[in-house]
Amino acid sequence: MSWFETVPREVAANLAYRREIYRRCAVDPEFREVVREVCREEALYFVAVFGWIEETRLVAEWQQVDRFGDRKVLPFIPRGYQARAMQEMLSSLGRRDILIPKSRETGVSWMCVALAAWDWHFHGADIGVVSRDEGSVDSPGTGSLFAKIDFYVRHLPRWMRCLEGPDYSRNLTHHTFVNHRSGGSIHGVASGANIFRGDRKKWVLMDEAHFFPKESDYLARDSLVGVTRSRVMVSTLNRERGASGAFFEAWQDADANSCVIELDWSEDADKRVGLYRTDKGRLKLIDKEFWKPFSLGGGRYRHPYREGEYSFQRDDRLRSLYYDYEGARAGVNRQTLAAELDRDVTGATAQLCDGNVLKEAMTRCEEPCQEGALLPGEEPGEWEPAWSFGQDLQLWIELDVDGKPPVDDYVMGADISAGTGGSYSSYSALAIFSRSTGQQVLQWRSNKVNQLVFAGLAKFVGMWFHEAYFVPEINGPLGTQFINELMKLGYPRVYRQKRGKKTYQEDSESPGYWNSDSGVELLTTLEAGIKSQKAVVKSRLCLKEMGNYFYRNGKLVQAKAQSDEDEGARGQAHGDMAIATGAAWWGIRNLPKWEEQVPEKEIPADCFLARQKLYQDQSRANRVTPYWSPFEKTGTR
Repeated sequence: MSWFETVPREVAANLAYRREIYRRCAVDPEFREVVREVCREEALYFVAVFGWIEETRLVAEWQQVDRFGDRKVLPFIPRGYQARAMQEMLSSLGRRDILIPKSRETGVSWMCVALAAWDWHFHGADIGVVSRDEGSVDSPGTGSLFAKIDFYVRHLPRWMRCLEGPDYSRNLTHHTFVNHRSGGSIHGVASGANIFRGDRKKWVLMDEAHFFPKESDYLARDSLVGVTRSRVMVSTLNRERGASGAFFEAWQDADANSCVIELDWSEDADKRVGLYRTDKGRLKLIDKEFWKPFSLGGGRYRHPYREGEYSFQRDDRLRSLYYDYEGARAGVNRQTLAAELDRDVTGATAQLCDGNVLKEAMTRCEEPCQEGALLPGEEPGEWEPAWSFGQDLQLWIELDVDGKPPVDDYVMGADISAGTGGSYSSYSALAIFSRSTGQQVLQWRSNKVNQLVFAGLAKFVGMWFHEAYFVPEINGPLGTQFINELMKLGYPRVYRQKRGKKTYQEDSESPGYWNSDSGVELLTTLEAGIKSQKAVVKSRLCLKEMGNYFYRNGKLVQAKAQSDEDEGARGQAHGDMAIATGAAWWGIRNLPKWEEQVPEKEIPADCFLARQKLYQDQSRANRVTPYWSPFEKTGTR
């Protein structure tokens, strides 16, 4: 059991515990050293016993309990979600990037300040701090990050922060804290290019990163690649920035190499009081015990802190007293709540696909059975899977002993790019579904294969999957070149389009899917399949890309590819995997079901059924239809 678990979390008990620890440390040097060592080993114990924060606001009207009264200096007692998040951060600090998309007022800035003070004080860590401007980094007496760090350190016991004389110094001009005992440093800068260039940091905090000035967020993020292994990007989501920007993209593209810690307002015990939601307008109380004393009967409830009946908001969102109170304040609208509380910037715009559907589908995603790459074979036009070589190719299906997928009816979709391989070029992509199960079985993507070579690669993959029915999205000159090459190569089963309508028929004139609506039809058809759970998408990347499509000024755009506000995002992934997966599902929805041929049972020649069949065959052979009658008649010659 950790020492942190022995610390009381209730305020009065925690304060009593602190007083006893402080008293004993003041008079017992040996005990003091033991406590110091425990703090060195356990950051959460250090926070729960010696951490203090500042709160200048009075208790809110919606709050049912006032634990602190008029006190402005409060003990930092990590709540359950905060303790969990800090433990996750500690396991990754200095080792990999950390992304924390959060609801506002979840205390993340103080959490980061506390961990920075701990690492700097006990372990001599060199830490960087980046904010949107210089004032947000370091302004005395304000809510700047360095003001918080200064507050936190000054409220440590004297014996902990110094031996003889000041143990640390703060330079307001250069925005630095230096710990003269441990050798640690904390250095703050404003967002921009070349920050900490040539320096090395254990970790760098990028606070409220989605609010960094446009352009500088990309420059700051990229500048830190060689500075630290651990960029800690923290932010509430910025409604004005929308589904774009360095922070949002890092969150959407996060993989196993990053630690993602999502913090929601509903995890806070105070903010979830009175929790409820509606389902198609029907009220569903979650915090039933809270509402029970306020019941008026008939599904109506008295207002907990004002006169009259409580007006439940029936928009099918998760809500509470806190959420409703914040939503009713002047200047706060649904779009603001979506971004700042629900961590859903696309909810602040007109998102194409339902974010809740995509979020639920994300929980059903799985790690691939195998992943690797497709490499050119010895003969022209041949390709070979190379497992454990890259991550371009991912399979969610076990191959047979001969290296082929199980026999099934497969449908494959594709999106085509130029394959120039640059940092900002888009990807060519393939996706395959099993028609019998509705499950995605393959994903492939690369930005280093040109459209003509891609045609040969697609043919190989399609033939590998037993002549998969192929639906390539062929917009633009690249698509035209791709489909022409594919047809030259003689791929046998290609979706065809005629007179603007989508059809599978072999006599159609135009092979391939021509996208005339920016992908709306493909993506919404796939969304409907996901919602009904007929389409089982295994790719997290596909679902993330689907969530990045939204309407701007009446036009469907993909956040990364078409943002006219963020030059740093131009040319990056264009939702290629979402389009390829949508094309594959479109093929499943529009290809007629193949009739399964059931072989006729052999009938023994000497049985009654055989004699009956012989009689019926002879009767049909003797039937005649007179030429003068339009109706069938029977007769005997």
